[in-house]
Amino acid sequence: MSFLFEHQEKGKTLKGKSIAEKLEKIAQIGITSEGGANRISGTLSHEQGREQIKEWMKKLCLQIHYDEIGNLFGIYEGVMQKEAPIIIGSHSDTVPNGGHFDGILGIVLALEMIESFQKSGILFNRDIVIADFIDEEGVYSGDGLTGSRYLKDQLKAKTHPIFSAISCYIEPHIEQGVVLEQANCPIGIVEAIVGTTSLEVCFEGLSGHAGTTPMNLRRDALIVASEWIVEVNSFVKQYDKYAVGTVGFLQVIPGAPNVIPKQVMCMVDLRHIDAYHLEKLSQHITSLAINFADKRGVSVKVKEKFISNPVKMNDDLNKRFIRIIEQKQIPFQLLPSGAAHDALMLAEVIPTTMLFIQSREGISHTPKEMSSLHDILIASDVLSEFVYSIAVDNSKNIEGKRF
Repeated sequence: MSFLFEHQEKGKTLKGKSIAEKLEKIAQIGITSEGGANRISGTLSHEQGREQIKEWMKKLCLQIHYDEIGNLFGIYEGVMQKEAPIIIGSHSDTVPNGGHFDGILGIVLALEMIESFQKSGILFNRDIVIADFIDEEGVYSGDGLTGSRYLKDQLKAKTHPIFSAISCYIEPHIEQGVVLEQANCPIGIVEAIVGTTSLEVCFEGLSGHAGTTPMNLRRDALIVASEWIVEVNSFVKQYDKYAVGTVGFLQVIPGAPNVIPKQVMCMVDLRHIDAYHLEKLSQHITSLAINFADKRGVSVKVKEKFISNPVKMNDDLNKRFIRIIEQKQIPFQLLPSGAAHDALMLAEVIPTTMLFIQSREGISHTPKEMSSLHDILIASDVLSEFVYSIAVDNSKNIEGKRF
């Protein structure tokens, strides 16, 4: 059954046909009644999907390994293995009723790249490794990035059972946003994965009867929270192009239509690619909450519930990507990733970069998730040339941490 690319010319090239067939074949594993993907990490459908990936790896005569956490690796062995291996990969697990491109596209592009090297008779003096990291989405575990976090910790401790050293990590991935589409760019290079601060803001007013309490005597916690939310949105919008802020959760107490709200608990999610600016955003939004509360005669408490620092991608790798893309005269954007990826973990210990592929309308984590085959083929071509350029480069000029 062909459904992902039914309106596109998937048979125009052999590579296009091969990519489309792989994506469509694995899409049938765990497919939902709405046409979405349901390969949640740890489920039977996810294991069946990984078995399919293993079959493709075996067809390419890759050496297949699992580590203790369950990461799957397919190794295209180098002839002398003088240099540390390069890892290209992503994840094959999905969210419930998710899309057919998130994660898996990066693995399929890596498989196509290895096949093209083999057909051209290209051998390297280092291993090229395809990685399928376990439990990226964290549907059941809660945290996500489980496999890449394990690899990061093992590399730090120098105890990973398969890899004693890694040259760099490359993750091709759909953008999951609208920046590339609005710029009419098929691909983008990630400059950093944003940091996140999550604040719990609790406004405390005074309950009262909705019919008997005059408007000028009310201490309505919801009114204060609403004013603050509008101002949060205005402030973050004008801060700079990298800042985003979302108040995505409210709990109103007592929550009855005829009772003035006594308490409103809000959760605000702040993101930025720079730790200094992320802290400034958090400080200012806390100050806004205090000022609005004071003006309305209510109290407020602010707690920092979660923080993750921004992680920048490797400059040398990004410059290499950009040179290749500019030589090919392909329009592209340098942009941040607003979502976490396995690259977030590995960038802490090895040179890391990400290649984004345009997402149609920015839709992701739903059955409507889509990237065009045209853009995917451009990414495939750029990825292959990029990895080749590193694999044959013995100058060791990639600056950054290496374990």
